[in-house]
Amino acid sequence: MRPFAVRARLPNIPQIVRDATTQVLVRGPKMCNFVEWREYKLVYRRYASLYFCVGCDPDDNELLALEAIHLYVEILDRYFGSVCELGAWPGWGVQ
Repeated sequence: MRPFAVRARLPNIPQIVRDATTQVLVRGPKMCNFVEWREYKLVYRRYASLYFCVGCDPDDNELLALEAIHLYVEILDRYFGSVCELGAWPGWGVQ
């Protein structure tokens, strides 16, 4: 399985990240976690102030992607203890 940016054949990865981030961050907290973006779907989940986002093909199962995000966060939480935004940066909050 290749990364989303490679499969999408979009050469400018920082632009992809910026556009996808903008699409997700402007949504309200009570809105659906699925966004149609270009010819793809963005599936995201917010945990405290952290956002986890996955780009999917239109025929992929959104609920499966949402479950994968949840399992990933659970693994991070078990391995590192309490996962927070400070732990995402080297030297901050992780001892």
